[in-house]
Amino acid sequence: SGITTQAKFLRSMSKLNSTCTMPMMRDMLTQKSNVDFSKGWKNPNPIEFMQVAGATYERGSLHMFAADLEIRRHTKGARGLTDVIRYLMDEYWRKGKGYGEDELPSIFSKVAGADMEGFFKAHINGKALVDLEVFLKPFGLTLKATSDSASRFEEVADATPEQISLRESI
Repeated sequence: SGITTQAKFLRSMSKLNSTCTMPMMRDMLTQKSNVDFSKGWKNPNPIEFMQVAGATYERGSLHMFAADLEIRRHTKGARGLTDVIRYLMDEYWRKGKGYGEDELPSIFSKVAGADMEGFFKAHINGKALVDLEVFLKPFGLTLKATSDSASRFEEVADATPEQISLRESI
């Protein structure tokens, strides 16, 4: 859509990853699952509100980035998270119907052409933060620490043509 460049997007994701993996933030974000946090929006006290906001925006963004990478890996870059959104629009919104939380893993799996149940079990319904190193490896990318205790994505020197092609799909 031209909103940002790949480089700027990856830079923002690496900064977000650095924030979410700081010990204090990691401890807070792994106390509850995304689903548990979303249920906390009902009459939250100020501390719960901050936890919900942190989980919803920081962790949610990282997890959806990882889900996008996983879909792209399974489809060799042909589809991604935007295709999940398109599917939801076509199959639910346009037809005036809703879907349940328990349907999302199968919807993601359908778009990915592969089983995404494990991803949802660990990262959406579970308490685990995504390990971006694992999700980036098929794209020939790695996380490198920077001098300011943050991290940045770097291309691996010996990336295969398949990894480069996948990376270009981001």
